[in-house]
Amino acid sequence: MQGTPAFMSPEQVAGQEVGPASDIYSLGVVTYFMLSGRLPVEAETVFALMSAIVEGKVVPLERRRLGVSLAFRELLARMLARDPTRRPASAAEVLATVSDAALGAF
Repeated sequence: MQGTPAFMSPEQVAGQEVGPASDIYSLGVVTYFMLSGRLPVEAETVFALMSAIVEGKVVPLERRRLGVSLAFRELLARMLARDPTRRPASAAEVLATVSDAALGAF
């Protein structure tokens, strides 16, 4: 296992096979951090952090940052989904969703 734990997908933390969905998850973590200044999953220790990631304990963005449109929050929630099959299939899909949505104020 390689990577910075806070930015790793649940499947990567669990030692499972990773693919594009894992990259989408990590992009979601970076985006969440850019918008809120905090990570979507936080814990006291690395072990607790990794457990929380595997369990999908993401703090909803609206608890940390107001004014982000519902469409963008929903996209971000999909990007950070515990189940990789629930995430957008590609970065192109993420971009298309962002382009199509009226994001309102960031």
